[in-house]
Amino acid sequence: DYLALLTITPSSHPQTFRLLHAASLIASFVVLRFKEQYQRARPSHVCPALKPPIQVPGHASFPSGHATQAHLMRRCLVRLFQIVEAEGGPLDDDDINMYRQNLRILAKRVARNREIAGLHYHSDSDAGNALADILVNVLFSDDHRIGRFRTIVCKAVTEWGADPIDDFEDPGDE
Repeated sequence: DYLALLTITPSSHPQTFRLLHAASLIASFVVLRFKEQYQRARPSHVCPALKPPIQVPGHASFPSGHATQAHLMRRCLVRLFQIVEAEGGPLDDDDINMYRQNLRILAKRVARNREIAGLHYHSDSDAGNALADILVNVLFSDDHRIGRFRTIVCKAVTEWGADPIDDFEDPGDE
């Protein structure tokens, strides 16, 4: 969905794809730690009559992994686009705002669809969104300097028309 929204493919923008993949994996691993800690029963376990149309995962409900992944991926893309703009790329504030709005709609839809299916409570989705906010700040922080992630971002910048960079300043909150 993200690739379609951006009208890119893994071969046209391999580093951007890699950035999205890394964000998804990071969110998955972090979420599993919280699911283990909170052990919240899924709605369909509390009310079996819900009968979700898809297989119910065997792990806990809180926080929503899909919401965390979707919101972290959108936040990473917005940060990437802010860096592209700061580095003189062709994106401007209007472009970034358009992407920000459309990516937010997509991320909310991903989370909401899991609620409708009976797999999550709304508070699970809210928690996933909040967790994604924390994670993006860690990933893009000048203090943490997560080398491989920063390298992916630096390489992705050129796919969006900016000159190559070796590092970047944290663009801050979206």
